Amino acid sequence: IQKIFGTHGVTLSTIHRAKGLEWNTVWLLNRNLIPSPFAESVASIRQEANLLHVAITRAKLNLKYITTTSN
Repeated sequence: IQKIFGTHGVTLSTIHRAKGLEWNTVWLLNRNLIPSPFAESVASIRQEANLLHVAITRAKLNLKYITTTSN
């Protein structure tokens, strides 16, 4: 973890659980999954936008994206 993230500890969290919290650096895994392809109604798409807002506003200094690929 220290080699990858440059720190001695990492907090792993869902976006929902992170609401109201902040960190200097936030790593967002697979940004391409928001909005969910299952969000079809206007209300659910709006909730997905709210979720993304919460995710990106947890970072005080740095927001970094990690994108994974499936083999």
